[in-house]
Amino acid sequence: MRQVIICGRGGQGAMAAAQVLATALWSQGKFVQAFPSFQPEKKGAPTAAFVRYDDEDIWLRCEIDSADIIVVLDSATISSLNISHRLLQGGLLISNGLATDLSSLTATAFKTATVNATQIAIHHKLGTRLMPQVNMLMLGAFARLVEDMPLAALESAIVNSAPDNGNELRLAVREVYERVSEVVT
Repeated sequence: MRQVIICGRGGQGAMAAAQVLATALWSQGKFVQAFPSFQPEKKGAPTAAFVRYDDEDIWLRCEIDSADIIVVLDSATISSLNISHRLLQGGLLISNGLATDLSSLTATAFKTATVNATQIAIHHKLGTRLMPQVNMLMLGAFARLVEDMPLAALESAIVNSAPDNGNELRLAVREVYERVSEVVT
């Protein structure tokens, strides 16, 4: 079983991203769960959504404390996430931002990857300049770095979830897919 935490700020669409990721994984024959953190959510406050997936039924029903993969929608939330305790050894941290945003994570026992999804979202006019829509874009980085997620399945799930701007989202997701850079630490 693989466990994923998608972290961001209230209003960034962490739960929407979790649902789309679960849909894409389900289309690949995986058993999935997607659910939000059960705490008060306020626009701009740190929040999280969770995804579990496996080739077999999943009987576990609780929040995810330690994940194989953490996807960060807003790198400013990294300091409040306690990454070293929430990401399993050998896990993967995928962050929206620059590699320098991860400089505080020294001597880590996991892999990191970064992509400036904010810049790509602004370029593709997804969201606004003050609140760019990066949630679906970060799933493109997930697809590039995690072998369980074919890009075509992800694109299909994204387009089905947002048919109005599906084509622009698809182009932006592909750009993130191509630009993400992994740093093994």
